[in-house]
Amino acid sequence: MYHPLPHHVPCIFFFFILLDVAASQPLGNYCPNSTTTYTTNSTFHSNLMALLSALASNATRPNGFYNSTVGSRNSTAYGLFMCRGDVSTSGCATCVSDAGTNILKLCPNKRTADIWYDNCMLRYSDVSMFGRADQSIVLNLYNTQNDTQPARFMQAVGNTMGQMAAAAAAGDRSGRKFATLEANFSAFEKIYSLGQCTPDLSVMDCQSCLGSAIQRLPGCCYSALGARTIYPSCNVRYETYPFYNSTAASPPPPPPSPTRRPPSSQPPVSAPSEGRKKHSSSKVIIIAIVVPVVGIILFIAILCCVRTRYVKKELTAHLTDVSGISSDESLQYNFVTIQAITNGFAPESKIGEGGYGSVYKTNTFRESFLVDQM
Repeated sequence: MYHPLPHHVPCIFFFFILLDVAASQPLGNYCPNSTTTYTTNSTFHSNLMALLSALASNATRPNGFYNSTVGSRNSTAYGLFMCRGDVSTSGCATCVSDAGTNILKLCPNKRTADIWYDNCMLRYSDVSMFGRADQSIVLNLYNTQNDTQPARFMQAVGNTMGQMAAAAAAGDRSGRKFATLEANFSAFEKIYSLGQCTPDLSVMDCQSCLGSAIQRLPGCCYSALGARTIYPSCNVRYETYPFYNSTAASPPPPPPSPTRRPPSSQPPVSAPSEGRKKHSSSKVIIIAIVVPVVGIILFIAILCCVRTRYVKKELTAHLTDVSGISSDESLQYNFVTIQAITNGFAPESKIGEGGYGSVYKTNTFRESFLVDQM
Protein backbone atom coordinates (compact mmCIF):
# COMPACT_ATOMS: atom_id res chain seq x y z
CA MET A 1 0.00 0.00 0.00
CA TYR A 2 1.11 3.57 -0.64
CA HIS A 3 0.42 6.35 1.80
CA PRO A 4 0.30 9.94 0.57
CA LEU A 5 2.72 12.39 2.13
CA PRO A 6 1.60 15.82 3.33
CA HIS A 7 2.65 17.14 -0.09
CA HIS A 8 0.33 14.60 -1.75
CA VAL A 9 3.26 12.81 -3.36
CA PRO A 10 3.08 8.99 -3.32
CA CYS A 11 6.04 7.77 -1.31
CA ILE A 12 7.38 4.34 -0.52
CA PHE A 13 9.91 3.71 2.25
CA PHE A 14 11.88 0.49 2.23
CA PHE A 15 14.11 -0.24 5.18
CA PHE A 16 17.17 -2.37 4.81
CA ILE A 17 20.36 -3.09 6.74
CA LEU A 18 23.76 -3.37 5.01
CA LEU A 19 22.87 -6.05 2.49
CA ASP A 20 21.68 -4.92 -0.93
CA VAL A 21 18.37 -6.11 -2.24
CA ALA A 22 18.97 -8.91 -4.72
CA ALA A 23 19.29 -7.60 -8.26
CA SER A 24 16.64 -10.01 -9.51
CA GLN A 25 14.05 -8.62 -7.08
CA PRO A 26 12.40 -5.25 -7.69
CA LEU A 27 13.13 -2.43 -5.30
CA GLY A 28 9.58 -1.21 -5.75
CA ASN A 29 6.80 -0.62 -8.20
CA TYR A 30 4.05 1.91 -8.71
CA CYS A 31 0.60 1.09 -10.08
CA PRO A 32 -1.66 4.13 -9.66
CA ASN A 33 -5.28 3.41 -8.82
CA SER A 34 -6.39 6.62 -10.50
CA THR A 35 -5.72 5.39 -14.04
CA THR A 36 -8.09 3.39 -16.14
CA THR A 37 -7.46 -0.24 -16.91
CA TYR A 38 -7.32 -2.18 -20.12
CA THR A 39 -8.87 -5.50 -20.95
CA THR A 40 -6.98 -8.54 -22.10
CA ASN A 41 -6.80 -8.89 -25.89
CA SER A 42 -7.74 -5.22 -26.33
CA THR A 43 -5.87 -3.01 -28.78
CA PHE A 44 -3.97 -1.31 -25.94
CA HIS A 45 -3.00 -4.71 -24.54
CA SER A 46 -1.60 -5.77 -27.92
CA ASN A 47 0.29 -2.49 -28.24
CA LEU A 48 1.67 -2.84 -24.71
CA MET A 49 2.95 -6.35 -25.40
CA ALA A 50 4.63 -5.14 -28.60
CA LEU A 51 6.14 -2.23 -26.66
CA LEU A 52 7.62 -4.44 -23.93
CA SER A 53 9.05 -6.73 -26.60
CA ALA A 54 10.68 -3.75 -28.36
CA LEU A 55 12.19 -2.54 -25.09
CA ALA A 56 13.66 -5.96 -24.34
CA SER A 57 15.06 -6.23 -27.88
CA ASN A 58 16.95 -2.96 -27.46
CA ALA A 59 18.35 -3.61 -23.99
CA THR A 60 21.90 -4.11 -25.25
CA ARG A 61 22.33 -0.52 -26.44
CA PRO A 62 25.64 1.05 -25.31
CA ASN A 63 23.97 3.91 -23.42
CA GLY A 64 21.58 1.58 -21.57
CA PHE A 65 18.48 3.57 -22.52
CA TYR A 66 15.66 3.24 -25.03
CA ASN A 67 12.15 4.61 -25.47
CA SER A 68 9.46 3.59 -27.93
CA THR A 69 5.86 4.17 -28.95
CA VAL A 70 3.41 1.61 -30.31
CA GLY A 71 -0.09 2.29 -31.63
CA SER A 72 -2.07 5.46 -32.24
CA ARG A 73 -4.82 7.60 -30.75
CA ASN A 74 -6.36 6.28 -27.53
CA SER A 75 -4.59 2.93 -27.81
CA THR A 76 -1.02 4.28 -27.92
CA ALA A 77 1.46 2.72 -25.51
CA TYR A 78 4.56 4.74 -24.51
CA GLY A 79 7.45 3.15 -22.69
CA LEU A 80 11.14 3.36 -21.79
CA PHE A 81 13.83 1.66 -19.76
CA MET A 82 17.11 2.87 -18.26
CA CYS A 83 19.86 0.63 -16.92
CA ARG A 84 22.35 1.80 -14.32
CA GLY A 85 25.41 3.30 -15.95
CA ASP A 86 27.90 0.77 -14.58
CA VAL A 87 25.87 -2.33 -15.55
CA SER A 88 27.04 -4.50 -18.45
CA THR A 89 24.91 -4.89 -21.57
CA SER A 90 24.13 -8.49 -20.66
CA GLY A 91 23.12 -7.46 -17.14
CA CYS A 92 20.97 -4.71 -18.62
CA ALA A 93 19.24 -7.12 -20.99
CA THR A 94 18.45 -9.54 -18.15
CA CYS A 95 17.09 -6.77 -15.95
CA VAL A 96 14.86 -5.29 -18.67
CA SER A 97 13.49 -8.70 -19.55
CA ASP A 98 12.63 -9.41 -15.90
CA ALA A 99 11.09 -5.96 -15.52
CA GLY A 100 8.84 -6.45 -18.53
CA THR A 101 7.60 -9.77 -17.20
CA ASN A 102 7.09 -8.69 -13.58
CA ILE A 103 5.43 -5.36 -14.26
CA LEU A 104 2.51 -7.18 -15.89
CA LYS A 105 2.17 -9.38 -12.78
CA LEU A 106 2.54 -6.59 -10.22
CA CYS A 107 0.34 -4.10 -12.10
CA PRO A 108 -2.20 -6.25 -13.98
CA ASN A 109 -4.28 -4.42 -16.57
CA LYS A 110 -2.89 -1.00 -15.54
CA ARG A 111 -2.47 1.54 -18.33
CA THR A 112 0.37 3.20 -16.36
CA ALA A 113 3.05 1.46 -14.30
CA ASP A 114 6.63 1.90 -13.05
CA ILE A 115 9.05 -0.69 -11.70
CA TRP A 116 12.55 -0.23 -10.24
CA TYR A 117 15.39 -2.70 -9.85
CA ASP A 118 18.90 -2.24 -8.59
CA ASN A 119 20.21 -2.50 -12.17
CA CYS A 120 17.39 -0.90 -14.17
CA MET A 121 14.01 0.77 -14.23
CA LEU A 122 11.11 0.37 -16.68
CA ARG A 123 7.92 2.34 -17.12
CA TYR A 124 5.02 2.53 -19.53
CA SER A 125 1.89 4.64 -19.88
CA ASP A 126 -0.88 5.63 -22.25
CA VAL A 127 0.49 9.20 -22.00
CA SER A 128 3.92 10.26 -23.27
CA MET A 129 6.54 10.81 -20.57
CA PHE A 130 9.51 11.42 -22.90
CA GLY A 131 11.81 14.38 -22.30
CA ARG A 132 10.06 15.43 -19.11
CA ALA A 133 11.49 15.39 -15.59
CA ASP A 134 8.93 13.40 -13.62
CA GLN A 135 9.12 13.77 -9.83
CA SER A 136 5.53 12.79 -9.12
CA ILE A 137 6.59 9.52 -7.49
CA VAL A 138 9.36 9.13 -4.93
CA LEU A 139 10.94 5.98 -3.56
CA ASN A 140 13.31 6.29 -0.58
CA LEU A 141 15.47 3.48 0.78
CA TYR A 142 17.96 3.84 3.61
CA ASN A 143 20.30 1.99 5.93
CA THR A 144 19.12 1.77 9.53
CA GLN A 145 22.65 2.25 10.87
CA ASN A 146 23.59 5.85 11.60
CA ASP A 147 26.85 7.74 11.61
CA THR A 148 28.21 8.94 14.94
CA GLN A 149 28.79 12.48 13.60
CA PRO A 150 25.48 13.10 11.82
CA ALA A 151 25.81 16.83 11.13
CA ARG A 152 29.33 16.59 9.75
CA PHE A 153 28.49 13.39 7.88
CA MET A 154 25.39 14.81 6.16
CA GLN A 155 27.32 17.93 5.17
CA ALA A 156 29.99 15.75 3.56
CA VAL A 157 27.28 13.71 1.82
CA GLY A 158 25.67 16.88 0.46
CA ASN A 159 28.97 18.27 -0.84
CA THR A 160 29.97 15.00 -2.49
CA MET A 161 26.60 14.41 -4.10
CA GLY A 162 26.39 17.99 -5.33
CA GLN A 163 29.59 17.54 -7.31
CA MET A 164 28.43 14.16 -8.54
CA ALA A 165 25.10 15.58 -9.73
CA ALA A 166 26.80 18.27 -11.80
CA ALA A 167 28.93 15.64 -13.54
CA ALA A 168 25.93 13.38 -14.17
CA ALA A 169 23.82 16.19 -15.65
CA ALA A 170 26.63 17.15 -18.04
CA GLY A 171 26.54 13.65 -19.53
CA ASP A 172 29.25 11.70 -21.31
CA ARG A 173 30.10 10.85 -24.93
CA SER A 174 27.92 7.73 -24.88
CA GLY A 175 24.82 9.81 -24.18
CA ARG A 176 24.38 8.65 -20.59
CA LYS A 177 23.66 11.12 -17.80
CA PHE A 178 25.41 9.12 -15.12
CA ALA A 179 28.25 9.75 -12.68
CA THR A 180 29.85 8.38 -9.53
CA LEU A 181 32.08 10.09 -7.01
CA GLU A 182 33.83 9.05 -3.82
CA ALA A 183 35.25 11.25 -1.08
CA ASN A 184 37.14 10.68 2.15
CA PHE A 185 35.11 11.38 5.27
CA SER A 186 37.62 10.14 7.82
CA ALA A 187 40.81 8.13 7.90
CA PHE A 188 38.77 4.93 7.84
CA GLU A 189 35.56 5.98 6.12
CA LYS A 190 34.65 7.00 2.58
CA ILE A 191 31.46 8.22 0.99
CA TYR A 192 30.52 6.61 -2.32
CA SER A 193 27.87 8.40 -4.39
CA LEU A 194 25.98 7.73 -7.62
CA GLY A 195 23.48 9.70 -9.67
CA GLN A 196 21.68 9.19 -12.96
CA CYS A 197 19.00 10.79 -15.16
CA THR A 198 17.19 9.47 -18.20
CA PRO A 199 19.24 10.70 -21.19
CA ASP A 200 16.21 12.39 -22.78
CA LEU A 201 16.33 15.15 -20.13
CA SER A 202 18.11 18.43 -20.72
CA VAL A 203 21.12 19.33 -18.60
CA MET A 204 19.04 21.82 -16.63
CA ASP A 205 16.16 19.40 -16.03
CA CYS A 206 18.56 16.65 -14.99
CA GLN A 207 20.38 18.97 -12.60
CA SER A 208 17.06 20.06 -11.10
CA CYS A 209 15.82 16.48 -10.73
CA LEU A 210 19.02 15.29 -9.05
CA GLY A 211 19.09 18.36 -6.81
CA SER A 212 15.56 17.64 -5.61
CA ALA A 213 16.45 14.00 -4.94
CA ILE A 214 19.50 15.02 -2.89
CA GLN A 215 17.50 17.55 -0.87
CA ARG A 216 15.11 14.82 0.22
CA LEU A 217 17.86 12.76 1.86
CA PRO A 218 18.25 14.73 5.13
CA GLY A 219 14.48 14.65 5.66
CA CYS A 220 14.00 10.92 5.17
CA CYS A 221 17.38 9.50 6.00
CA TYR A 222 19.27 11.85 8.33
CA SER A 223 22.61 10.38 9.53
CA ALA A 224 21.93 7.08 7.73
CA LEU A 225 25.10 5.38 6.51
CA GLY A 226 23.41 4.75 3.17
CA ALA A 227 20.31 6.01 1.38
CA ARG A 228 18.60 6.48 -2.00
CA THR A 229 16.04 8.74 -3.56
CA ILE A 230 14.42 7.38 -6.70
CA TYR A 231 12.21 9.38 -9.05
CA PRO A 232 10.81 8.11 -12.36
CA SER A 233 13.30 10.34 -14.22
CA CYS A 234 16.36 10.30 -11.95
CA ASN A 235 17.87 8.73 -8.86
CA VAL A 236 20.70 9.26 -6.37
CA ARG A 237 22.40 6.98 -3.88
CA TYR A 238 25.22 7.10 -1.36
CA GLU A 239 26.88 4.44 0.79
CA THR A 240 29.97 4.08 2.97
CA TYR A 241 31.09 1.03 0.98
CA PRO A 242 31.68 0.50 -2.77
CA PHE A 243 28.40 -0.55 -4.38
CA TYR A 244 29.10 0.18 -8.05
CA ASN A 245 31.54 -1.09 -10.64
CA SER A 246 34.23 1.59 -10.44
CA THR A 247 35.85 0.49 -13.70
CA ALA A 248 32.63 0.64 -15.71
CA ALA A 249 31.51 3.80 -13.92
CA SER A 250 34.71 5.75 -14.63
CA PRO A 251 34.34 8.37 -17.37
CA PRO A 252 35.65 7.46 -20.84
CA PRO A 253 39.14 8.71 -21.73
CA PRO A 254 39.29 12.08 -23.47
CA PRO A 255 39.50 12.02 -27.27
CA PRO A 256 43.04 12.03 -28.68
CA SER A 257 44.52 15.37 -29.61
CA PRO A 258 44.01 16.14 -33.28
CA THR A 259 47.08 15.51 -35.42
CA ARG A 260 48.59 18.72 -36.68
CA ARG A 261 48.39 18.85 -40.43
CA PRO A 262 51.41 19.93 -42.50
CA PRO A 263 51.23 23.50 -43.75
CA SER A 264 49.42 23.91 -47.03
CA SER A 265 51.44 24.77 -50.12
CA GLN A 266 48.90 27.45 -50.95
CA PRO A 267 48.26 30.46 -48.73
CA PRO A 268 44.90 30.45 -46.94
CA VAL A 269 42.05 32.46 -48.35
CA SER A 270 41.74 34.44 -45.16
CA ALA A 271 43.88 34.58 -42.05
CA PRO A 272 43.46 36.14 -38.61
CA SER A 273 44.82 39.64 -38.12
CA GLU A 274 47.61 38.29 -35.94
CA GLY A 275 48.74 36.04 -38.75
CA ARG A 276 48.72 38.97 -41.17
CA LYS A 277 50.83 40.99 -38.74
CA LYS A 278 53.39 38.21 -38.50
CA HIS A 279 53.42 37.87 -42.27
CA SER A 280 53.95 41.62 -42.68
CA SER A 281 56.73 41.57 -40.11
CA SER A 282 58.44 38.81 -42.06
CA LYS A 283 58.24 40.91 -45.22
CA VAL A 284 59.74 43.91 -43.43
CA ILE A 285 62.59 41.81 -42.06
CA ILE A 286 63.32 40.27 -45.47
CA ILE A 287 63.28 43.67 -47.20
CA ALA A 288 65.43 45.20 -44.47
CA ILE A 289 68.05 42.49 -45.00
CA VAL A 290 67.95 42.15 -48.79
CA VAL A 291 67.99 45.84 -49.76
CA PRO A 292 71.23 46.75 -47.92
CA VAL A 293 72.93 43.59 -49.20
CA VAL A 294 71.96 44.36 -52.79
CA GLY A 295 73.05 47.97 -52.32
CA ILE A 296 76.43 46.91 -50.99
CA ILE A 297 76.90 44.48 -53.88
CA LEU A 298 76.00 47.19 -56.41
CA PHE A 299 78.32 49.67 -54.69
CA ILE A 300 81.19 47.18 -54.78
CA ALA A 301 80.47 46.38 -58.44
CA ILE A 302 80.44 50.09 -59.37
CA LEU A 303 83.58 50.69 -57.34
CA CYS A 304 85.30 47.81 -59.12
CA CYS A 305 84.27 49.18 -62.52
CA VAL A 306 85.50 52.66 -61.66
CA ARG A 307 88.69 51.26 -60.21
CA THR A 308 89.27 49.13 -63.31
CA ARG A 309 88.79 52.11 -65.59
CA TYR A 310 91.10 54.20 -63.40
CA VAL A 311 93.78 51.50 -63.41
CA LYS A 312 93.50 51.16 -67.18
CA LYS A 313 93.80 54.92 -67.55
CA GLU A 314 96.90 55.05 -65.32
CA LEU A 315 98.37 52.08 -67.15
CA THR A 316 97.83 53.85 -70.47
CA ALA A 317 99.41 57.00 -69.09
CA HIS A 318 102.30 55.01 -67.70
CA LEU A 319 102.87 53.27 -71.01
CA THR A 320 102.85 56.66 -72.72
CA ASP A 321 105.49 57.90 -70.30
CA VAL A 322 107.56 54.81 -70.87
CA SER A 323 107.54 55.06 -74.64
CA GLY A 324 108.10 58.78 -74.54
CA ILE A 325 106.43 58.81 -77.93
CA SER A 326 102.97 60.18 -78.23
CA SER A 327 103.07 61.30 -81.89
CA ASP A 328 105.11 61.17 -85.01
CA GLU A 329 106.38 64.60 -84.15
CA SER A 330 108.46 63.26 -81.27
CA LEU A 331 110.47 61.14 -83.71
CA GLN A 332 111.91 64.21 -85.45
CA TYR A 333 115.40 65.28 -84.22
CA ASN A 334 117.75 67.77 -85.85
CA PHE A 335 121.19 66.66 -87.06
CA VAL A 336 123.13 68.34 -84.24
CA THR A 337 121.09 66.51 -81.60
CA ILE A 338 121.47 63.18 -83.35
CA GLN A 339 125.19 63.69 -83.70
CA ALA A 340 125.44 64.52 -79.99
CA ILE A 341 123.49 61.54 -78.74
CA THR A 342 125.35 59.09 -80.97
CA ASN A 343 128.74 60.47 -79.93
CA GLY A 344 129.36 61.72 -83.42
CA PHE A 345 128.18 58.49 -84.99
CA ALA A 346 130.82 56.61 -83.04
CA PRO A 347 131.38 53.02 -84.16
CA GLU A 348 130.64 51.73 -80.62
CA SER A 349 127.10 53.25 -80.88
CA LYS A 350 126.35 51.50 -84.14
CA ILE A 351 124.28 48.38 -83.76
CA GLY A 352 123.56 47.47 -87.38
CA GLU A 353 122.42 48.46 -90.85
CA GLY A 354 118.85 49.36 -91.78
CA GLY A 355 117.04 49.94 -95.02
CA TYR A 356 117.91 53.61 -94.86
CA GLY A 357 121.46 53.28 -93.50
CA SER A 358 123.34 52.63 -90.21
CA VAL A 359 121.39 52.14 -86.95
CA TYR A 360 122.80 53.63 -83.74
CA LYS A 361 121.87 53.13 -80.10
CA THR A 362 121.29 56.22 -77.97
CA ASN A 363 120.86 56.69 -74.21
CA THR A 364 119.12 59.92 -73.38
CA PHE A 365 115.88 61.20 -71.76
CA ARG A 366 116.14 58.31 -69.26
CA GLU A 367 115.21 55.77 -71.91
CA SER A 368 116.83 54.06 -74.88
CA PHE A 369 115.85 54.89 -78.45
CA LEU A 370 116.87 53.41 -81.75
CA VAL A 371 118.01 56.00 -84.27
CA ASP A 372 118.08 55.08 -87.91
CA GLN A 373 120.77 57.18 -89.57
CA MET A 374 119.32 58.70 -92.59
